[in-house]
Amino acid sequence: ATRSTFQPKLHFLDVYILHAHKDTHTTALIDSGCAKTAMSKNFYDKLPYKPHLQQKTSIQIQTCDGTTHGINGTTTITMAIGKQKAFQVTMEIMVVNNLADDLLLGLDFLSSSYIQKITPEAIYLDYRNKTICERFIETTYPTLSVKLPRQIEIPPNDYHLVTEQIAGIHPMTTHFKIKTVRDDAITIEHFPDTDGNVTIKLTNKSERPISINT
Repeated sequence: ATRSTFQPKLHFLDVYILHAHKDTHTTALIDSGCAKTAMSKNFYDKLPYKPHLQQKTSIQIQTCDGTTHGINGTTTITMAIGKQKAFQVTMEIMVVNNLADDLLLGLDFLSSSYIQKITPEAIYLDYRNKTICERFIETTYPTLSVKLPRQIEIPPNDYHLVTEQIAGIHPMTTHFKIKTVRDDAITIEHFPDTDGNVTIKLTNKSERPISINT
């Protein structure tokens, strides 16, 4: 079996999408691997007031779980960070299908002049000449087991695909990592779909055949 033993911490912040009549609360994932802040299309559709969506279909993003997504477009939102809503900012964001989270705070925000510093426990924001400290909400990737064939043979410079259904979670809405095969010649990628399946791609980067006993 393939078992996830890599459990990095995920950092979230309380965020409110502001509107004159009703604010909408969610938690936003801190994702320094994403160049631009992004909102899931599902969450966008639930907003009581939907800001104008400018269509842009040729751009793709890669999120911290390694998956690539096309975008529906961009929009402009005003959001507050923290339950006290002490920090507020208006910014252009992407709207993306099939994100695992409602909102990703990308490098466009994390490297902006609003950020004084980021520690493992909190983010320090500069707002109207005041320092606002917001502590992270922490969680980890769950540990998962995926059944694979007893033995896998991968030719040189080739790959092997295994598709399995993950019991107990929905891959499109749950973060997870898969780590297996202690061989530097093997790279591992995973591709979730909307039916609860995960396709695992094992790529042999070497000039020799590799046999994997699981």
